[in-house]
Amino acid sequence: MWYSFLTAPMGGMSASRVPTDVPMATFLCPLIFSQTRTVKVPGNWKVSIICAIVAMALVAVAQFGPWYNVSAVHEGSDGELLAELSIDYRLGDLTHLWGQREVTYEHYTVAYSELPSWDTLGVFATTQVLAALPLLFIPLMLAAILLCARGKLDRRIALGLGVLAVVFTVLSPAYFALALPGPMEEEANLLGSPPVQGFWGSDVGASSTGVAGAEERDSWGPEGGWYLMIIAFMLLLAGTIASLGLGKEERDSELQEG
Repeated sequence: MWYSFLTAPMGGMSASRVPTDVPMATFLCPLIFSQTRTVKVPGNWKVSIICAIVAMALVAVAQFGPWYNVSAVHEGSDGELLAELSIDYRLGDLTHLWGQREVTYEHYTVAYSELPSWDTLGVFATTQVLAALPLLFIPLMLAAILLCARGKLDRRIALGLGVLAVVFTVLSPAYFALALPGPMEEEANLLGSPPVQGFWGSDVGASSTGVAGAEERDSWGPEGGWYLMIIAFMLLLAGTIASLGLGKEERDSELQEG
């Protein structure tokens, strides 16, 4: 049975998780956007600014959303749902959902600090740090673009910060995808759980409920938070490429006209 040690509520858990520590960088978006109305910004750089603002919002949301899910569904031979387990892993905690036929569902959240020190938790802790870095570099990139538009900063600095923002945005989902499968598989074997192989996948086998003809459908893979970081990376990459689309002469000409 998937994660049997989590089938009963534990002390210190909360039924819901409401984020209150929204990064301060999120509140910079309206201020930066208002500055684009008073500063003459080259056309392609406006695309960069819009992409960066949307990307920063996605990165901020990704800090609190689920990054990974492991689930198991037990069904009878007639398709009747016998039992269901779903575990959503966020960067700082996990939400556990367990239900069985004629048994009330258990739904609760537990912080990683309350769980044994497994390698998987180290992966989530490292990912949490890496995922927060874009919230530093994206605002710096936006500020640099505005300073370039005012003629107070070399455009190469803005492009350099854009490249750093792109790199740090893709770093966390890339690390997560590469580092998680091994520890997650070892943890599943240790707990007697169905095998987890690779970053995502699925498996079908005989159900452990003991019901004749019942089968168990297991699945595991990334969730919304991971995909939001990928989308943010693509937006920043597109914005950086857009800013590179202007030649030096044309860009300098637009700045002088402003």
